[in-house]
Amino acid sequence: MTGLFAVLGALMGLGVAGFAGLVGGAVTGFLLGRVAKLADQIRALREDQQWLRAQLASRSPEQAPEQAPEQTAEQMAEQTAEQTAELAPDAAFNAARVLEDQPAQDSAGEVAPPEVRATSSAFYANPPPQPVDLPSPPPAQTADAPLGWQAPPKAQNHFAAQAYRFLTEGNVVAKIGVIVLFFGVAFLLKYAAEQAIFPIQMRLALVGVGGVVLLGLGWFLRQRHTEYALIVQGGGIGVLYLTLFAAFRLYHLVPAGLTLGLMLGVVAAAALLALVQNAKSLAILGITGGFLAPILAGSPTGSHVDLFSYYLILDLSIVLIAWRKAWRALNLIAFIFTFVIGTLWGVLRYRPEWFATTEPFLIGFYLIFLATAILFARQQMAAGQRDYVQSTLVFGPPLVGFGLQALLVQHFDYGLAWSAFLLGLLYLLLAIGLKWVQGLRYRTLNEAFLALGIGFVTLAVPFAFDGQWTATTWALEGAAMLWVGLRQNKRAPVWLGLLLQLGAGVAVGDSPPSFPATWPLVDGFFMSAVAIAGAGMICAYLLRTLQPMRGVARVLVGWSALWWYGAGLVDLLDFYDSMATVNPLILFVTFSLILLLALRLMWRDWRVLAYAPGVSLGLLWLLGVFSLLFLPRTLIGTAFWAWPLAFAVVFAGVRGLERGNNPVAGAGMDTASVTRQ
Repeated sequence: MTGLFAVLGALMGLGVAGFAGLVGGAVTGFLLGRVAKLADQIRALREDQQWLRAQLASRSPEQAPEQAPEQTAEQMAEQTAEQTAELAPDAAFNAARVLEDQPAQDSAGEVAPPEVRATSSAFYANPPPQPVDLPSPPPAQTADAPLGWQAPPKAQNHFAAQAYRFLTEGNVVAKIGVIVLFFGVAFLLKYAAEQAIFPIQMRLALVGVGGVVLLGLGWFLRQRHTEYALIVQGGGIGVLYLTLFAAFRLYHLVPAGLTLGLMLGVVAAAALLALVQNAKSLAILGITGGFLAPILAGSPTGSHVDLFSYYLILDLSIVLIAWRKAWRALNLIAFIFTFVIGTLWGVLRYRPEWFATTEPFLIGFYLIFLATAILFARQQMAAGQRDYVQSTLVFGPPLVGFGLQALLVQHFDYGLAWSAFLLGLLYLLLAIGLKWVQGLRYRTLNEAFLALGIGFVTLAVPFAFDGQWTATTWALEGAAMLWVGLRQNKRAPVWLGLLLQLGAGVAVGDSPPSFPATWPLVDGFFMSAVAIAGAGMICAYLLRTLQPMRGVARVLVGWSALWWYGAGLVDLLDFYDSMATVNPLILFVTFSLILLLALRLMWRDWRVLAYAPGVSLGLLWLLGVFSLLFLPRTLIGTAFWAWPLAFAVVFAGVRGLERGNNPVAGAGMDTASVTRQ
């Protein structure tokens, strides 16, 4: 879930502030995800603590162990101190002796005698001084390990651990030999091409025959030397890849259609051999050799269509294998090779006139890895595995692929907006389809697709509209998402809704405001602020009953008040002269007080609103003081009826609240009631 927050934060940041926003949004989303996760852990710990206290309180006094005399605890403390002093001279040897002398717990689970329980209870009631920390005894040498041998350090991550095991376990000589053979064949082809030692056809034929021989030898030895046979087969597949690509790209001996057909045959053969022998290592070696072939044998002047067609065929083999096997490492290798090489080519060599020949490949790669993620989940679920979502394939393609899409469509009007909208629509349809076909079986995957769909549809707004429309959409969408999260009792939509509220504020603040030309308070800037303030109040009202979120609800009330009053003040100051703004401000604050009193009467169970009308009363008091000090004619013009209206609203509000048996009277005077919440 933390990764999901980071991805959505990065997408929102990319839409608001480009690359800097991408980094900042990813960090912010990651931190929010960590906070949500820690909040869940703290809540679980508190529930466990309450349960333990309830269990202890329900125990009768007869069930409590009898207290042993104080002397027993002191004697045991002295005995422990003496044993500690004796252990000091030879820590390792004596520690082992103590461990051996301790009686093992009976497997049948016998209960200790009452006197032992009493002694133990008294010992823990008055614990002895802590013994001196002793060095732990050295680990015992295994029977097959020579003296002085130490285990290698553990790998820092899963990928490094797999690479270390691949290079140190099994038939190491055969693995290294096949790798060296593959690189040697690649450089041999280049050297032979430069020196013209043999005819081109003979060189390629010899290398191809060598690959077929390796395949045949590996198949022949599959029963007697399984691991060695799989390694040899993987090397043979890689050599065939290299031969076909060299014949097509370097020497132009084979047409493109025939080359793709032959490569497709090699891909199918490699996938079939891996599936028949249940050999993940064969699939990894074969696919790695296939991806390395154009890098080793390619030329800098080659066509990108040939390269991407070749990689598309390789990725199709991944889909075929994923249909039957859930091999996480194979999917990861294909994803890394495809998008790393595609990104390097896009950054270094892409030109806008190549859009028509590049966009289909990006879409194809994206759909392939999306299908692979779904097939991986299906295989994992069929095997009864709980870890059925491969996060790299679920969140990697949208993050990397959308970045490449931004590079391709940057010269088109609304290109990013349509791309984000269509991508979000695809994920929403996938989420709906998965739930309709499988129900709640793929719940985690379905929620991930739903979150990505909402995220990309949300991201389409700032690409299509200005910051004010973006803020309005995000604020309303965030309130709706928070409401859905509370209805479904899920924390992730709640935090995402709050994140959208923050993003709405950033969006409207990042764009230049469109101030009114004819009438105040009817322009886009103020309407966006009204949407943010209204959405914030709705979110605060929805969170008012949740004990852990009441502080967030109070912050949202302040957030809404800041946007409402701040936007009104800025809008009126821009439309009127400095001194002429006072009377319109009086009317604006009076109208705000009417709204707050209406909310207070409507939401009587929300005590935070008892303090909110005090803000309007305070502003009216400041405006009155300013009028008396700086305006020569306080009750001339609009002020002649603005001030009486303000006093009437205050009086009516106080009377209405008093009739409703509310001692606060809307002015925030009963601070104790607010503090209690």
